Amino acid sequence: MRGSRAPKAALGVAAILTAALGVSTLAQSPSPVASVGPSASSGAGASPMTPASPMPPVAVGPIKWTRVDKGKDFTTNPAVYGDGQLPDGRIVVVGSVSDGAGQPVGAAWVSADGTKWSRLKGLKAPKGSTITEVANLGSTAVATGDAGDGTGLVWTSPDGTTWTPAPPLSGVIYAMTRTSTGLVGVGRDAGAPTAWTTSDGITWQSKELAPKGYAVQVIPAPDGSLVAAGTVGEDGQSETPVVWNSSDGVTWTQTPLAGLQPGVWSVPASAATPAGLVIAISEPGQTGRIGHVWSSPDGLVWTETYVDQTGSLTAAGSAGTDALLIGGGQELRSADGVTWTPSTAKTFSGWTVRNDIITLADGRLFTAGDAGYPQSVMATWTGAAAPLP
Repeated sequence: MRGSRAPKAALGVAAILTAALGVSTLAQSPSPVASVGPSASSGAGASPMTPASPMPPVAVGPIKWTRVDKGKDFTTNPAVYGDGQLPDGRIVVVGSVSDGAGQPVGAAWVSADGTKWSRLKGLKAPKGSTITEVANLGSTAVATGDAGDGTGLVWTSPDGTTWTPAPPLSGVIYAMTRTSTGLVGVGRDAGAPTAWTTSDGITWQSKELAPKGYAVQVIPAPDGSLVAAGTVGEDGQSETPVVWNSSDGVTWTQTPLAGLQPGVWSVPASAATPAGLVIAISEPGQTGRIGHVWSSPDGLVWTETYVDQTGSLTAAGSAGTDALLIGGGQELRSADGVTWTPSTAKTFSGWTVRNDIITLADGRLFTAGDAGYPQSVMATWTGAAAPLP
């Protein structure tokens, strides 16, 4: 876990996410699959992109990344925790900024095409909070967050601009995924890893996954079932990474990752890719963190397929038919989820890219992240690659 700077009973998303994702604490201190096509930037005054119908992925070559590090409150001690697209196709990044007195305030940023950014003013969060995730439920956008005391925040929006608070949750949702019946979220409630289900984004039902720990990742398996990932055990003392499987988001089965011993683990990223399911986990090393990649063809049988001594792998997604991971200033790509090829990605040097690498309607990749402590800054990246002959 990231360093414990508050009583465990009062730990909010700042402590849990900094621990679970295995990266340095930023503004929250002192608490803790589609093809890639050519770039098609539509300019600053462009209309939002309409999400495209899913297309079969194709193999692509090297990715050319373009970084944007200027935007509203990009230097106001921000922290990035999630990204996605609103129902109308606009890109959104969620996290927090500083209120000027050292306290985080949940924040969201929005862009039509990833080139120019503004604050999403309609998504208002209280002092001490963080916005953790955003997802779509049909034409309804849903965002989740932490009030700062472990109480979960939820907002819904019919248009991605006007947001209405839903009743608070007793725990915090860190990640969400869409299902045929609604949304499934995973997180933590009263120190226990927990899953939530909803059909409308307003009323949620919860299910405890284990007595102690946290769940921070959830992805769909090829057969339509769900895979969640996190740890079980005591905060920062004796945690063990595990996965949970579910056919409906309500009943879950815990599965250990074979051979892992209790320790100070984090679970920074996961993705469902054309090359299979991947989960990135991380542990402390002698000179920094060590990244591990676990892969599965079905979400049931998991194998460690890569160990990275250079640092945590903190973002996951797809690049055409390949699985893609980013972290420690490099990219990892795999055509089968088993054999990984690293390459230096200079544009990410010094930055911590967070969680999701998503594919936009025009085929470009998108991700976001932050850098620096105690005064952080943030950036976003779009990537384009040509199909291989």
